[in-house]
Amino acid sequence: MSTVSIVIRTHNEETWIAHTLRKLKTQTFEDFEVVLVDNESTDKTVPKALDLIPDAAVVEISEYLPGDALNRGIAATTGEFIICLSAHCIPVDERWLERFHDNITLEGVAGVYGRQLPLPSSDPIDTRDLIRTFGVERRVQERDSFFHNANSCIRREVWEEHPFDAEVTNIEDHIWGAEVIAAGYTLIYEPAAAVYHHHGINHTNAPARATNVVGTMREHSAELTSQTTEPGSASPFDPATLDIIAMVPLRHHVDSGVDFNESLVRRTLSAAEAAQTINEVIVTADSEALAERAVAWGASAPFTRPEELSGRDVPVTEVYAYTLERLEESGRYPDLVVPLEITHPFRPPGLLDQLVETMLQTSYDMVTASAPEYRPCFLFEPEGGYDRLDEDTQQRRDRTPVQVGLLSLGYVAHPTQIREGRRVIRNMGVVEVRDPLAAIEIRDRDDLTHWERLSGLTSG
Repeated sequence: MSTVSIVIRTHNEETWIAHTLRKLKTQTFEDFEVVLVDNESTDKTVPKALDLIPDAAVVEISEYLPGDALNRGIAATTGEFIICLSAHCIPVDERWLERFHDNITLEGVAGVYGRQLPLPSSDPIDTRDLIRTFGVERRVQERDSFFHNANSCIRREVWEEHPFDAEVTNIEDHIWGAEVIAAGYTLIYEPAAAVYHHHGINHTNAPARATNVVGTMREHSAELTSQTTEPGSASPFDPATLDIIAMVPLRHHVDSGVDFNESLVRRTLSAAEAAQTINEVIVTADSEALAERAVAWGASAPFTRPEELSGRDVPVTEVYAYTLERLEESGRYPDLVVPLEITHPFRPPGLLDQLVETMLQTSYDMVTASAPEYRPCFLFEPEGGYDRLDEDTQQRRDRTPVQVGLLSLGYVAHPTQIREGRRVIRNMGVVEVRDPLAAIEIRDRDDLTHWERLSGLTSG
């Protein structure tokens, strides 16, 4: 029997669950158990969670109502005190759980809720609402019934008397707070028990106004002033704690000098191995001999891909999806994936780390390298003629460039996008690469011969 039980409600939280659970494992207060209440997740939320905390219990539900989900989760726990935590709320430090325990054990206290801080990538509306709602002063609430379940702790004995309303579709925590205050208990707001919460608590207000308000907040709030665009600043996403892998597909056809050119392969593997944020470079080859050569050059090749995924017409996204599937079958659930192709040998130093850091500092679901194109760009229309894509301005300096995606050079994606075979999505960011050599692509023998002569590349 644990002193504290942590109930986490989940639905397709693969992107966030590992960050949250890893932080739980660093807590100074260690006497706790974890119960997931999962609402039919279709991604890898549950296996990824169980990979990190194998003894976590899982309660499956098919219809989600917030109070009902919590009640079911709490019923499966043994702790005297219950933490209610959203899967996308990441404790700020190692004493988060200790601070909840110190407060909830005080006489007459029914529940404690903690501070919620925005991430640097949070939407301006969410940033404004979180900073306004969750201040810096601790409060003991004898009449104020405000309570928030995304980051909170309650007494089991109080919950047994006052369970959460199982029928409402929202604000079950506010309703519960009013009930326990009316029953003579007190609530405590403890700002030191803080989490990062990537979205906010309200869903209204004009974005333009929110942006202006957040601009003022950044001038006067110490938490936001410290959040800059520098890699790793005020963010819980430390690349050193994440499992970030690079994927490099290789194939060897007798009619091609490009598919397995040693110089191209070794340049790509070297760029990935030099990246500080990438844990492992995984090659998916179409033969054991090819895999052995890749391993000799420092990569991992835990398996080969089947013949049906080795044809020249097979989309590379299918190879990436297959590679991820095999890794997950072996019990490995990477946090981010960096796909690379050997057709781009001129990767600027530091590019891959910059892609990863940009992904971690923003709310994008994918980030790719891109080349700015200032020359006139046109799109052919089936009805006839061409539509100009760039701005029709006289001076180059006045133009906003068209960004040409260099996905084969490198991009970063969540496993969800890899699994679904998606390379271009709406919520996509770019890292601009201005080195003209980076955009050079080698796809056939003529390209290879030309660039071997000009750059000193040697064929394998």
